[in-house]
Amino acid sequence: MASIGRPSRPRRRGLLAAHLAVTVLLSLWHPTRSFAASSSWPAKQQQTRSSSPLLDDKRVCISGGGPCGLFLALLLLRKSPTVRITILEKGRRDEGGANAFGIGLGPRLLHSLDAVPGLRDEVESVGAESPSGMKIISRTDLSGRMASFLEGVDGKGGRRRQCQIRYGEGCAEIDLGAKEVTTTAGRRISYDLLIGADGINSAVRRALVEERDMKEEHYLARARWKALRLPPQPDFAANSMKPLRHPDLRGGRLLPRYPEGHVILAFWSGDGSNPGNLTTVEELKAMLTDALQDDPPRRAARRDWWWLGAAKDVDVVGRRREIVFDDEAINLFLKTRPGRSHY
Repeated sequence: MASIGRPSRPRRRGLLAAHLAVTVLLSLWHPTRSFAASSSWPAKQQQTRSSSPLLDDKRVCISGGGPCGLFLALLLLRKSPTVRITILEKGRRDEGGANAFGIGLGPRLLHSLDAVPGLRDEVESVGAESPSGMKIISRTDLSGRMASFLEGVDGKGGRRRQCQIRYGEGCAEIDLGAKEVTTTAGRRISYDLLIGADGINSAVRRALVEERDMKEEHYLARARWKALRLPPQPDFAANSMKPLRHPDLRGGRLLPRYPEGHVILAFWSGDGSNPGNLTTVEELKAMLTDALQDDPPRRAARRDWWWLGAAKDVDVVGRRREIVFDDEAINLFLKTRPGRSHY
């Protein structure tokens, strides 16, 4: 989500941030009342699910329809079934599926998902197994399951109408004084609470800095990244997680993908839109194939027993792995804008 203020030390961020954000947002909205956050909060919510007068019938606009924005909407609906939420997502619903990267379903993230009954099982059902036992889920699959959960049935057995997800519409303009958002489709949306979950180029953050003169320290690392979907690989197990090694890469890894195949998540430094400033499919295939090889082929230890009649052992140990690529996915990789690492 959009962050304002001094940056903390680099740390892992997940959906737990959205879980705690409900408490922070409600405390800021109504400073005379405190909302305690504790590890037992999800269990208590499942038992009581009391309505919140601060959210009842209020209009909430969330900029950003990724996992964080969708999960926050689910938490708000748990807090008040009558809150009305509009989520603006500039991408299409089916966009990003080809080259979405993987997210580890670790204990902290799964504990956060438990705040919404049934969501954890829904998310884990589309996770791919990894060697460590932790499942990996693509960002697109995670967002898709959360969106379906939001659009599912409400507590009375009817279709949930309190939340609308508008795909293909982002925030074009924000009038903080009038509490109104103008979308990229020209739609005007009034709100009581505006939430920025729209990434490092947040429109909400920009409005707060420009209109309210809020001081911001926003750091971007020089690392860029992209993800590439791969079909099933004959030379890799289905749950393989192999690191990438190449002079033009800062790092990266081969990750398992549900329901089959893998994803390459690659990081590099510099201003190029692709690692090594590559521009052709052939160059990219060659580089990634090299990056996924084991240690360079080496000669086995020589047995200089020629005097006993034995032949010198000069056999090469190891075999070059062949990588199978999806032409549509690799063309998309070359054309899309890279992501930016930030802290």
